[in-house]
Amino acid sequence: MELARRIDAKDVVAHALNNVGTSYLGLGEIERGLAMLRESVDLALALNLPHDACRAYLSQAEHLRHLAQYEEARSIYKALIDYAHEYRIQLFSDSGKVHLAELDWLTGNWAQVLDELDAIKKIATDEQASGYARLVATRLQGLLFTDLGQTATALEVLQQGLPIARRSHELQTTFDHLGRLARVHAQRGQPQETERLLQELLDWAEQTTYLHADNCNTLLLAVRWSAQQDRATLRSRAQDQLERAADHYQTPEALACLAEACGIVALAAGDPEAAVPELGQAAEKWEALGRSYDRTRALLDLAQAQRALGQAAAAEESLVQARAQVDVLARQLEDSERRAAFLERSELAQALAAWPDQTAAEKEVTPRQRTGQRVQFCTASDGVHIAYATIGRGPILVKAANWLSHLEYDWGSPVWRHWLNGLSQDHTLVRYDRRGCGLSDWEVEDLSLDAYVADLEAVVAHQGLDRFPLLALSGGGAVAISYAVRHPEKVSRLILYGAYSRGVNGRNSPAEVEQAQTSVRLIRLGWGQDNPAFRQFFTSLFLPEGSQEAMRWFNELQRVSSSAENAARISEAAANVDVSHLLDKVQAPTLILHADEDAVVPYSEGRHLAARIPGARFVTLHSKNHILLADEPAWPRFLTEVRRFLQDDDG
Repeated sequence: MELARRIDAKDVVAHALNNVGTSYLGLGEIERGLAMLRESVDLALALNLPHDACRAYLSQAEHLRHLAQYEEARSIYKALIDYAHEYRIQLFSDSGKVHLAELDWLTGNWAQVLDELDAIKKIATDEQASGYARLVATRLQGLLFTDLGQTATALEVLQQGLPIARRSHELQTTFDHLGRLARVHAQRGQPQETERLLQELLDWAEQTTYLHADNCNTLLLAVRWSAQQDRATLRSRAQDQLERAADHYQTPEALACLAEACGIVALAAGDPEAAVPELGQAAEKWEALGRSYDRTRALLDLAQAQRALGQAAAAEESLVQARAQVDVLARQLEDSERRAAFLERSELAQALAAWPDQTAAEKEVTPRQRTGQRVQFCTASDGVHIAYATIGRGPILVKAANWLSHLEYDWGSPVWRHWLNGLSQDHTLVRYDRRGCGLSDWEVEDLSLDAYVADLEAVVAHQGLDRFPLLALSGGGAVAISYAVRHPEKVSRLILYGAYSRGVNGRNSPAEVEQAQTSVRLIRLGWGQDNPAFRQFFTSLFLPEGSQEAMRWFNELQRVSSSAENAARISEAAANVDVSHLLDKVQAPTLILHADEDAVVPYSEGRHLAARIPGARFVTLHSKNHILLADEPAWPRFLTEVRRFLQDDDG
């Protein structure tokens, strides 16, 4: 390459930069390798060398993906697709589309990939397409259908592509094709076929000087299956190769695979104490990568290890997170047959089905275990299905829905768990997910205040409730106020925390309006992406004094509780709400509590409510958090005030 530079053979330099840069990346010299690939792209574009530019684009994107720099990888894939399409280079146009779709699938953007499935199928069967593009399109379909539990389809597709894969004989393609085929056989309960394929790919790995970074997931599969099937020799060989690959590449994905493999081996060996930290680390690594499916798989193994150690509450938290992740993925499956297959036959569904709703070891842990949360569905006046839950014993306490809730996921969260335990300790708590959120319907047209009130009316009617105290937080306050005015005979007492009667557009505060508009833009830009940085903006407002664990949970709650579009629409509707004209019509005794340094709903809004609701009692809580956390003094003060206020009603 240096000789080419000296004689100014720029076309040779562009070609060499790609090859040498890829080699440096394989040797672990990341920055040097990426710099060469970027230079190769720039030089090839300047010299109008389309094939060299495409090769450099593809190499760069692939290595960025391995380094978990997913957003930059996406942008490079898109640049490759556009450039290859412009120059009519079908090989790279097709390959870029498939690789981008696989990245989206791995990071949980299933709906988007399924929308493109016909195009992927066309590439896989196009006789005019290159063998490489057809093979990667076939492999992607195999992954997709296996994850969905459609193993017969996955088997058919992968078997059809096997001759091309064997002719290719490359680590990046053939090796993982064999692995995906082995995974299908494993899920279909075909041990002989599974073992034969795993033996073949391990023979190949042991004869190879350098494995490919993509091979780590295949090796993890080999470790998992052989450990669970008690194939000690095969497991040892697979684990050795995975350790070799992870040690060489040190990529986030490779390290996540290694941690999960170590946990699986320890669990299979009857050592849950060693398994728990490894599987916990794996779940955290997959979460950081935005890999929902992989994280769920690790969480289910973690729950099994925790239960074996007698850690019932921890196992329950892991299961709650796993169920919530499965729910998020299932919601993206519009086809009812496809969704049913995923929820009944996928490996995640089968693993969840092995768990009873409640085990003997989990008794007396929280009110949820003592009495059992019961989730039901009712139908609002416009046909929207609303999920609601009851928990606890004693007099009824109804909680109006607020944004960011998920009836199942909330139980595992350090942000909401103490709220649910505290409020259900002396009462039967009735709560629900608002339309567009949690377990309620997400595909809804009407997100107006009237629709929200109708949802509350539907829950009350379905439960057959006569008269009850009504609690509302934050944006649920306007719903509760409206309901209390419309149904004074129903509401015995009204409790409002961190609530408001007028959205930001009605507060005469340009700064708040600008913040609200910025929030909506951020939601639409990055809410559902694997990068939590976008959601961290909201977390820092809601929980400025939260622990790292609480913030991590709240980041994830945002993603599992609502889609980006719903979140944006809900935010826009909240900004325009105004029930100030109803405040003097509230007849129920009212308790209003507000944090004095709340950055989401200003303290002045709480005072505004108290000044206009007849006879309302106002309590100031000292906190910067919009959602009170269990370890701050404001939380027990809140519970004390609420319980005292409800005592007269209960009596």
